Amino acid sequence: MPDDDPKQSDPSGPADDEGLYELEQDESVEACPSCGEPWPSEDAVVCIKCGLNLRTNQKVTEATADAPAVEVDEPAPTPLICQPGWLSWKVIAGAAGAVLLLAVILSAMTIPLGEEGAESTFKAVESLRILIFVVLAEGLGLLSVLLTSRMTSVDAGDLRIGATRIGMALALAALVWSLPWEFFSARVLYAIGASLTYAGAMWLLFRKAPDVPRKVLPAMHFLMMIVLSLIALL
Repeated sequence: MPDDDPKQSDPSGPADDEGLYELEQDESVEACPSCGEPWPSEDAVVCIKCGLNLRTNQKVTEATADAPAVEVDEPAPTPLICQPGWLSWKVIAGAAGAVLLLAVILSAMTIPLGEEGAESTFKAVESLRILIFVVLAEGLGLLSVLLTSRMTSVDAGDLRIGATRIGMALALAALVWSLPWEFFSARVLYAIGASLTYAGAMWLLFRKAPDVPRKVLPAMHFLMMIVLSLIALL
């Protein structure tokens, strides 16, 4: 006697598969039942992480009789100007503060730029100038990150990371500027040494950034600091 149940007479028919695996209209999935990955959207059928197909309850990365194996690639990471590194921004901020403090102490203990007979008041003013310049240059650095992000259409990322890295580059440059006068005999050599130190530190600290922002950011910030230095000389 023939069986009147269509699911038993033709288990592979398209109409039966559709009725068997079709999700209910009001049914929603918040996370993948296999790997726990948040479900991308209400219309999605396949998990983007493990490849589980909710309609068939099979992973598309596994070969089946009806479908060959399909490789599901992980989504590419979003490029950022301020890419996180193996050191947290708090550690870099602490190191930058220590280097800047050392620069201020050196500028107060030595006769800056070979000017013999400098008064203690002059030394204090020189130390204060270094602190003020670093603070203003730090603000210009954050502005440079935002402008670079706008110009290159690359997300800036965590500004705390960018601020601490720029602060470290500035602190190292200030340390070179505060070296005793025996190291360099002319003011221009101090400026060159501090500039090269800043450029090297910026290249090292932002080496994971995309190629174009990595070049634009220090150039823009350096030009801003030149303008700031010219204004300070007026």
